[in-house]
Parts: sequence; structure tokens; C-alpha cells
Amino acid sequence: MSVLLIDVGNTRLKWAVSRSGRLSPVTRDCYPKEGGLHDFLAQQWGDIPSPTRVLAVSVAGQGLTDSIAAWAQQAWGVDVEWITSAPHAFGVRNAYLDPARLGADRWVALLAARQLIGGAVCVFDCGTAITFDALAADGQHLGGLISAGIAGMRQCLLQGTAGIELHAETAALTPFARDTSAGVMAGTYYAAVGFIEHMLKEVQKHIEGPIKLVLTGGDAEALAPLINMEFQHEPDLVIKGLNLIARGER
Repeated sequence: MSVLLIDVGNTRLKWAVSRSGRLSPVTRDCYPKEGGLHDFLAQQWGDIPSPTRVLAVSVAGQGLTDSIAAWAQQAWGVDVEWITSAPHAFGVRNAYLDPARLGADRWVALLAARQLIGGAVCVFDCGTAITFDALAADGQHLGGLISAGIAGMRQCLLQGTAGIELHAETAALTPFARDTSAGVMAGTYYAAVGFIEHMLKEVQKHIEGPIKLVLTGGDAEALAPLINMEFQHEPDLVIKGLNLIARGER
């Protein structure tokens, strides 16, 4: 039995195949925004043996998810099972007033964090947006926040401020940039790090005992050298959460 696990982000697809609970290496690639998706999926997934199931989470628009579902049905005769957030699952209790409104990717990441790491956890997904979720040691989700991601911060500056141009990121990150481009590049990284470190301190006011910091998402690796505290980097946290659901373990 094989299960294709798919994480549909705002700019990239991630996927892996789970066979008897064992994950293949995770593949990731940017997908075309306008047209060409059918050819892209055929190129990426055409050689995958027909899976028994397809499990997916998505933060993309309905048009994209419909296209993926149609492709899977046409290629493999399998319906995509789109995971949505629930009031509780796998020892995690959703804090949202309307549990279904919590982003499915955030929910699945919390399930994975609970199983893989345990204890009190702060999960930061550093992608197109930077999302933060706090989880108490007993599995109670405390809630979270959503902030602009690195690229979004830079784009806002480019659109809202005259005279700013960004060049290739070649200079070392420093709090003392000596040209505007380097200042924007480094400043947006430090803004993201400040958000992460401040929120961890806020959580420590509400939770006794140790809290583990977990980073995931495309920009996590770039932010890692600037974070002055211990953390665990889990680049495939959502895929691991999907694998947990596919295995059905409690």
C-alpha cells in the first residue's frame, strides 16, 4: 500500500510517498501560477506508481486544488483526500473558536510536532507567511498568529517606498548594513527573527517548564543562523503530519 502525501503551499508543492509508514525523500518544486499545471504535474508525478490513497493539505486557491484533484483522478483513478482541521485529533485539542478555520497546514504541523517532539512546543512555519502556533505539554493548542513572510515584507517595501531597489543577496547579514538593498535584505530577516523570539517569550509567561522551538518552511534555514536560542529544524513537518494521519496511529 502506498500513499502520496502532498503539501500545497502558496508557491511550492511538496510531496512524498509513504509505504507502510516509511517515507520516501520529500520532493519540492515551485508550480506554475498561470497555465501549464497539467504538464507540470505530469512531469513531476508521471512516473509515480498509482498510489492507493492521496492525502493533501492546501493553502492555495480552489482552482489549483481542483486541478490537482482532477489530475489524480485522471492519472490514477484516486480521489484526493483534502485534510481539514478538526476540534481534536492525535492528542491535540484545537483552540480556534471555529476549529475548521485553522489552516490545515498549521493543524497538521501541530499533530506532527505533538508526536515527534512532545512537550510544550512553539511551531513557526516560515514561508510566504510566517505562522506561529503554541501547544501546551498536555496537547492543548493555545492559538497562534500570522505575520508577513520575508518575501512579503520586501515586496511591501518595494511597492510602498520610493527609491528602494533590491539586488542579489551576496553580502553577509549584518545589523549594520551600508547600502539600502543590504539593509532591506537583512532588516526583513531580523524582523522575522524578532517576531519568533518575542513570541517564544510571550508563551513562556503562560506555560511553566521548558518550551521547544520548532522551525519549518522555506525560509527557516536562512533564519536559523540569526536565532539565539535552541531550536529544532523540521523542514518536512507537514508531510510528517500527513504520514501520521495516513498511518492512523493514535
